[in-house]
Amino acid sequence: MGYRVDMAIQGWSEDLLTGFSEIDAQHRELFARVANLHDAAQRGDLSAARATLLFLEQHVLTHFSDEERRMRAAGYPRLAEHVAEHEAFVRDFIRRKAEYEVDPSLVLLVAELSQWLDAWLHNHVCTTDADMARYLREPRSAAPPQRLVH
Repeated sequence: MGYRVDMAIQGWSEDLLTGFSEIDAQHRELFARVANLHDAAQRGDLSAARATLLFLEQHVLTHFSDEERRMRAAGYPRLAEHVAEHEAFVRDFIRRKAEYEVDPSLVLLVAELSQWLDAWLHNHVCTTDADMARYLREPRSAAPPQRLVH
């Protein structure tokens, strides 16, 4: 039996592209899974919701680790701020997932969680990740030019 869930999600769109294929593929996958979570809530399919939450928990950690590795390697000056956003997200996600695990029959909680995930991802990708991508695309020389001394 399905449930009517009136909360909408935005989902993936091309304006979220960073220009880095690995990051963009991970973002697409995250948005697809959030949409799956939302659909599971609408259908009242709690086992699908649980499986999606477990996937998201692992995929997000892998994705954040990949982004942070890239930023470190490039000497990204806003790394600490970006990592702090990731850490805050993980704390919020774990707390919200725990609320769901207390009573997995709360379909509206799953729908609210999918809406929160979608909104957070949109905001993070459009702002923080976009700033990171701009920096990563900037050409930088490997070493500063050396001065000849006579």
